[in-house]
Amino acid sequence: MSFWKNISQALRGDIMLPRSLYTLKVRSRRCQETINVEVNLRQELLAQYDNRGQLTGYYCRKLAEGSGANRCFDTVTIELYFDKKQQLLRREIENGVFL
Repeated sequence: MSFWKNISQALRGDIMLPRSLYTLKVRSRRCQETINVEVNLRQELLAQYDNRGQLTGYYCRKLAEGSGANRCFDTVTIELYFDKKQQLLRREIENGVFL
């Protein structure tokens, strides 16, 4: 019974499988605040396909907001591009820098 329970939990996302989180740190340009960002590779990636319907990779766009300390609120936009094996190919950031 526990085998099927574990499968059910894994499919629902209750159990984090190995390499299911991609973490990074960014700093907002305006507030100079460090923000920790996590991307759930099982739930937050958008599959990308070519014109033949073949999987070419994955894409994720995250908006990270600071805590608002010192009455400074800023949103950092992060775009991540992964290959078919969910290995990071490219990352872009707006209103911030990667640490």
